Parts: sequence; C-alpha cells; structure tokens
Amino acid sequence: MKEFLTSSGKYPRRYILILISVAILAVGLNVPTIAESEEPPPSSATINLIDAQIAQQLATLPTRKVLVRNDKLYGGDHEYEGYKIEAVIAWLSQRTRVSVDNAAMSFIASDGYLSRVSLRELPKRAGILAFRESGGSREKPFRDSKSATVPFNPGPYYLIWEGTFDDKLPTPWGVTSVSLAADDIPAEHIPPHDTPQLNRGLEIWRTHCSKCHAINKIGGTMGPELNVPKNVTEYWQPERLRELIENPAALRWGSKMPPYNWMPIGDREAILAYLAAMKEKKVCNSEVTCH
Repeated sequence: MKEFLTSSGKYPRRYILILISVAILAVGLNVPTIAESEEPPPSSATINLIDAQIAQQLATLPTRKVLVRNDKLYGGDHEYEGYKIEAVIAWLSQRTRVSVDNAAMSFIASDGYLSRVSLRELPKRAGILAFRESGGSREKPFRDSKSATVPFNPGPYYLIWEGTFDDKLPTPWGVTSVSLAADDIPAEHIPPHDTPQLNRGLEIWRTHCSKCHAINKIGGTMGPELNVPKNVTEYWQPERLRELIENPAALRWGSKMPPYNWMPIGDREAILAYLAAMKEKKVCNSEVTCH
C-alpha cells in the first residue's frame, strides 16, 4: 500500500482522500457552525404570542391568579389567571437581548391598538398577562364582554392588575404580540423645531395618541397614520380637527376614538401644533415611496 508522507509521520493515502472528500462535501452543503445557528434574534423584535413554539415557551413561565374589583369587562369582582408580568418581561429580555434597564414593553392587540409601558413606570401591583378568566376552559378561555356597544372577546391575552380596576393603568386586551425596546423617543417622532409647545405636543402624542395612530409609520395601527404620505392637517381643516379631538362621536357615529374634552385647551392646541409641524418631517411622501 502506498503511503502519504507528512512531517509528523506516515498516514495511508486512502484516509487522507476520505478526509478531503468530507471537507469538500461540508463546504458544498454550507453546513452552519454552532455560532451561526445560535445567532440571537434582533433586538426589539416583535414576538408573536400565538405562535405555537412561543406558546410552548410561555407555558413554562410561573402563573398567578389576580382578583380585579369593579372589573370593566365583566362587572363586579372578577378573577383571572395568567403569566406573571415580571416573568414575561424577564423571558422577553432574554429572548430579544434587550436589557430591562431603560426599556419599554409594547403590547400589540389584534385590532392594531398598541399599549407602550415604560418599565420604569410599571404599576406597583401584581400584574399578569391573563390567558383565561376564572372558570374559563381550554376551548373558551374568555367569555365575550358586553361592556362595549359591540361585544368583544379579550383573548388571547389580557394585561390586568390586581385590585380595583383603574383606567389610568395599561390594560390592553386582545394582545397577540409583544416587543421590548430601549425607552427612547423615535427620531421619526421628534418635531423639526424645539419649542415648548411642540415638545408638549410630542409628550401628549406619546401618552395618548400613539396607541392607535402612527406618525412616520411608527405607532399603533388601529387608527389612521397621521403624517405620511399626507399630513392630517393637509386634508382636515383645523376647526374640524379640534372638534374631532374634543368629541369624535359628534363627527363619526360609533367612533372608537375616545373624547378628549377633559384635556386642557392648551394641551389640545399643542397636539394640533405638533401634528402641523410634523408635515415638515416626513419619511416618505407618496403611496409608492411609503409602501
């Protein structure tokens, strides 16, 4: 048998040929390395909670039951069961590689409503991402709520807090996705001019408007985009916009937008000024470029 001579000794040629063939085959198949196959997901990625694999991961998290008094959805005192919100945050941080320090969590509902919660301002209550009401079954975790004009179901997930129901706390229902990202103001939302009124308008926008509306394609999708390709002030008269903000139902029957007649006039004017200013700062200006 012929042998292949190396600096460290002699090896049969057939073994060398086998090793070379295996190496060529591996390159041809583009076999990923361990580092490549374990590449972490992009930070601030949106996680689809109704995905089967994600649901299996959630099922490993600790759960708790909370009692809600004066419950808005079903009335009276009502109990829910769900995943501990602190456990959900820790799981999401690990999955997205986003630190919980100076972070905000977004809850996206099936209808496009977006509830953004700064972790620094998380309610000091026991909270859960509820997956069923007390007495709910696997087939019917939640009954339909009749608290609105049209009955709706709060599933698949409902963010709720122990104690007396409080409208000031984030309580989105119909949650299907979540995300975790740095608690920073998107550059696309910063007004083109630095004035006290515009900065106040931006603050109000982030607190009240961005849950349903988007500016420059960032925000909720339950309501219409307000800046691109046309800014809302370019096709709505200022007086009509004032009426809409004050009492949407006066212009649109059955509007899902709540009235803001409780808000000081100065704050409502700040919103209008902010919206008008943002037409100078568009990320796209036509249906084609915005697509």
